[in-house]
Amino acid sequence: MTVILIFTSSLLGAWLTYFISHHAKFTPVRASSLLTLLFYCVLYLLGVAPDVWAAAFFGGSFVGMSAPHRFGMMAVTVAGSLFAACYEVLLPFIAGVGGALGVSAFLSVAAVHLLTRLLAKMKAKESPSQSTH
Repeated sequence: MTVILIFTSSLLGAWLTYFISHHAKFTPVRASSLLTLLFYCVLYLLGVAPDVWAAAFFGGSFVGMSAPHRFGMMAVTVAGSLFAACYEVLLPFIAGVGGALGVSAFLSVAAVHLLTRLLAKMKAKESPSQSTH
């Protein structure tokens, strides 16, 4: 159940930050800050220990800060999911290291960006060969 809630928190942070920063004229940093503060307050008012969930949401919001000309919602979703996996697997090993959430978000976004570029190159190589047959 914890893993599902971490994935949900991370994806929610990524989606909301991406949407707010690109559609409501907020800067990505302001969108991330405002949404994380609201998420933390809601959890606190509900009587839920907010630390773990707010950290997952905050890290997911880093993913949502991605540039819209490079990432769409599908890429944000995949990167947010990768972040949640990194949060579960890597964070226990790098706890106490400054910027661990940011590093995990960067690795997730970089992996999705690299995968997107590789798929585009593969698709471009297939297109000319198909048109000559």
